[in-house]
Amino acid sequence: MLKIRENNIVNYSQKEIKNYKHGKVKIVKNEQDVIKFVRKSKNTPSNEKLYYGKVGKLISDEIMSRLGIDVENYNISLKTDAVRHILNKHSSSKEILKGQVPISEDDFKLIPKIISEYDNLKLSGTTNQNKPVITFRKKIGDTFYLVNYVSDKKHNLEIQTMFKRKKKNSAAEYNTIKGPIQTSKTNSSTSSTNNNIQ
Repeated sequence: MLKIRENNIVNYSQKEIKNYKHGKVKIVKNEQDVIKFVRKSKNTPSNEKLYYGKVGKLISDEIMSRLGIDVENYNISLKTDAVRHILNKHSSSKEILKGQVPISEDDFKLIPKIISEYDNLKLSGTTNQNKPVITFRKKIGDTFYLVNYVSDKKHNLEIQTMFKRKKKNSAAEYNTIKGPIQTSKTNSSTSSTNNNIQ
């Protein structure tokens, strides 16, 4: 199992795993499952998703207290199209020109740690469907930014994008970063970014 701080992310029961066994949802059992999903997502278009676990009470209480959003027992979900977006936009050497560090396959294994042991979090607007966008920041050598939107219908914390910046960047810079999803107040009909990080 992934090493996750107890009570922050909840693993699935055997019954839940069995229920998902033949569907389009894959449950993380170990880190190799993450790598397999990432590689498959790169090469085979599909609408599958990977569930890392569920948001535990400790983290959900903190999010509720700070942001007023209830995500207790929401699935931490990574879709195949999110994998492709992250790798297409944030894994090349061009990231260096933006002061960022290219994302690697192994970085996807860190997602539970970024959420469960975050250094900071913020509300980064809403999607065009008025879904709240939450950004988690975590320093693990370099500083990771994990941007998610909250799907109450699916009870998912959906990962939208992830990028990382060189460790010398300050926490103050974090406050200037907007989520990669356009807010409901923008005039665009797409869900692409309207900021400086894509």
